[in-house]
Amino acid sequence: MTDYVHSLTVVWSASAQSAFFASLEKIENEDAGAARLIIQRVDKSINLIAAHPNLGTFTAMTGVRRYAIPNTGHTINYRIAHGELRILRWYRQRQHIK
Repeated sequence: MTDYVHSLTVVWSASAQSAFFASLEKIENEDAGAARLIIQRVDKSINLIAAHPNLGTFTAMTGVRRYAIPNTGHTINYRIAHGELRILRWYRQRQHIK
């Protein structure tokens, strides 16, 4: 029997997309190469989640998952609904060093 990979349509919320672009702009001002790497890693992660939507961990909000984008220092919150991967939030991970 053949397994078919069903990929979801990706839809960014306006606030998540705005935060993503603001992060990229800040990173690009410091290092354009690093900004390109971030874009590649985000694209790879989103494609992976679209193919395997249960990768993220649950959050306190019903139906919302969290996924840390590897080697970027950023996380997305997302929900799967009506055949869409809805990216709800993009944010910076924080280190709490004492």
